[in-house]
Amino acid sequence: MRRISALAILHFVIDSYALMIPALWLPIKQRYDLSATEIGMILGLCTLPFGLCQPLWGMLSDRVNVGRLLSFGPVVAVLGISMVMLQQPLLPSVLFIMIGCCGVGFFHPEAGITATRLGRTGMSRTLGVFLVGGFLGQAVGPLWISYVVESETSVTTQTILAIAPGLVLIVVGVVMFGRPIERHTRDSDGQVSWLQALAGRHWPVWLLIAMNTMRFFCVYVLLYTIPPYLVAAGHGQIMIGKWQSIFNGSQAFGLLLGGMTAAVGRERIICAGSTALSLIPLLLLPIFEGTSMIICLAFIGVGMAWTTAIVIQLGQGLVSQAGRWMTGMLIGFASGISTLTGPWLVGTLVDNFSARTPLYWATGFAVAMLVTVLVLPSQKRLNALRG
Repeated sequence: MRRISALAILHFVIDSYALMIPALWLPIKQRYDLSATEIGMILGLCTLPFGLCQPLWGMLSDRVNVGRLLSFGPVVAVLGISMVMLQQPLLPSVLFIMIGCCGVGFFHPEAGITATRLGRTGMSRTLGVFLVGGFLGQAVGPLWISYVVESETSVTTQTILAIAPGLVLIVVGVVMFGRPIERHTRDSDGQVSWLQALAGRHWPVWLLIAMNTMRFFCVYVLLYTIPPYLVAAGHGQIMIGKWQSIFNGSQAFGLLLGGMTAAVGRERIICAGSTALSLIPLLLLPIFEGTSMIICLAFIGVGMAWTTAIVIQLGQGLVSQAGRWMTGMLIGFASGISTLTGPWLVGTLVDNFSARTPLYWATGFAVAMLVTVLVLPSQKRLNALRG
């Protein structure tokens, strides 16, 4: 339990800094005088290494022992993303964020497979604890950086305030974890090439990747809709941080539910049920205002996150000899595609229509997610395909 707690702390750090990026929407927009479309394109490009790095590092760590990425990744993320606090031209800010996102990409595949290896029983529950740490970080990160931005201090002080908590928690996590664990016996078996997952009995993983991509699109469209919606309503940075923190925090609760209800052999019905339940508040979201709207967003966050640990568990079961690559695809590739295009989509819709228009697109992505779940093979067939 000590090691999984240490992993959860490191995941808290990595995701808190990753989710500071959408919270900086308003400061970056004001600093460089950008339109909603321009800021969406820039923030999307900044997170490109997050999606590209995870599958690549996942394939590498399936073959080479790179456990040190568990500490190296968070350090890169903290230093890179915090540098955006400095008053500098746009290009250096973009490069620093991209470097920080590389650190995010380094961490997740190795950490995800390590979390599952630490779970002797109840793999999805162990993975759930690890993922809850990440979502709690996503809840704290936007609020913390919002208060740092609004603090009446120098740029240097703001940068230190952004960096210091992350580095302290990294030291705590690394000390708690201790020496890197030895490679699991499964890691020394013959590895499955990612090309082998394109066909044969591994083909359902692509439906899982598509499903998780639609889920990330829904989540990130909602997340990036919060700043322009609140700005249009006359609110400032602190309110943006609070709303994003509530939305992200609700996903931590959804992960806990996923960990408690998940069991090998029931993934399909749980994914379908949680997605269907998310559609109800999504359909009601455009008609709500203020407090009712953020409550609705919280319910959506619970439903969307419910499936996360379950999908990873099923994916790693289907491609057991390339587990890190699978984690990188389900998390890194799926979120990378959505974070690359989602902010740009939101900005375009806001500039050309209204701040509420992206809400309808989020509903469409959730419908596509449900359709993808329904076309998965039967649970009996999925159980037979496990490695």
